[in-house]
Amino acid sequence: MKRATKRRVRLIKQTTHLDTARCIFCGSPKVTREHVFSRWLHRFLPTRPNRHSNVRIAVDHKGRIDLADDLKLNFPLRDWQIKCVCGNYKGCCNNEWMRDLEDLARPIIEPMLHGVRLRLSEADQKTIATWAILKVMVVHHRFVHHMQRKQMREKREPPRYWSVWISNFSGRTDDGHWLVRPLSFNVTGSRRRPNRTGAVPNSHATTQIIKNLLLIHVVKLPLDSFGAEWRFRDQAGAPLKGAVLRIWPPTGQSLLWPQNPLNVQEALVVADAVDVAFRRLAVEQGLL
Repeated sequence: MKRATKRRVRLIKQTTHLDTARCIFCGSPKVTREHVFSRWLHRFLPTRPNRHSNVRIAVDHKGRIDLADDLKLNFPLRDWQIKCVCGNYKGCCNNEWMRDLEDLARPIIEPMLHGVRLRLSEADQKTIATWAILKVMVVHHRFVHHMQRKQMREKREPPRYWSVWISNFSGRTDDGHWLVRPLSFNVTGSRRRPNRTGAVPNSHATTQIIKNLLLIHVVKLPLDSFGAEWRFRDQAGAPLKGAVLRIWPPTGQSLLWPQNPLNVQEALVVADAVDVAFRRLAVEQGLL
C-alpha cells in the first residue's frame, strides 16, 4: 500500500475512534461518550458474543482505488461510542436536542425494522434523514465543517449539501456494517488537491445497514443539485431491481414502505456508486 494511501487509511481509522476535548456541536468542555447506536436499536444489531464489526473503507490513489476492506472494530456496533459531545448536565447537547431527535426518529424507524407496512410522510422522511445525518456527523466529525455541525444544532434539520436515501435490505449482515467512501471534490465536481491524496476529505458517502432490513445511505457533496438529480444504476447502467428511496432533499411526496429490497450486490453498488462516478469524471478531466 502506498504512503498516501496509508495516511488516508490512518486518518479514517482515527475518525471511527477519535475523541475530542470539546463538544463538536457547541464547544463545551464537558464531553461524554455518545453511543453511535442508541439502546433501543441494540435488539436489531449483532449480539455481544460476536465481538467485532466491519467498517469498510475505500481509499483513492492516483488513478486507482486501494480498498482497505473489513477494518475491524474490536467491539460490536451496539457498543460503539465516541467521546465528542457534551452530556450529563442541564441543556447539554446529548441530553437535550440530540435526545429530542432520537425520540422523534424512534417511533418511525422501529416499525420499519419490524417490517410493518406504512406510509412515510414528508415529515417522517425529514426526521429519518436528520437522525441519519446526525449519526454520520458524530462518527466522522473530522470530515464535517464546524458551521454545518452548528447549523444542525440550531435548526435540527439537514444542512446544505446533504442527501439521504433508504432501502429495504434482504441481504445478510451477521457482523453489522458501516461503510464509508471519503471523497475530495471542489464545487465544480472535480477532485480537489490532486497531489494531496492524504488530505482530509471535504465529502463522503456513508452507508449503514441495520439488521437485515434497513439500509441508509448518506452523502455529503458540495453540489446543490446532486441529491435531486442523482440516480443509482448497476454496472451496466440499468436501474437497480431493488428500490432506493430518496428522503432528502425532499421529493414532495409520501413513500410506501417497504418496497422491493436490495440484495447484497446492489447494496455494494449503492455504497460505491458516488465515488466511482466522480472518480471516472476526475479521470476524464485529467485530474487523476
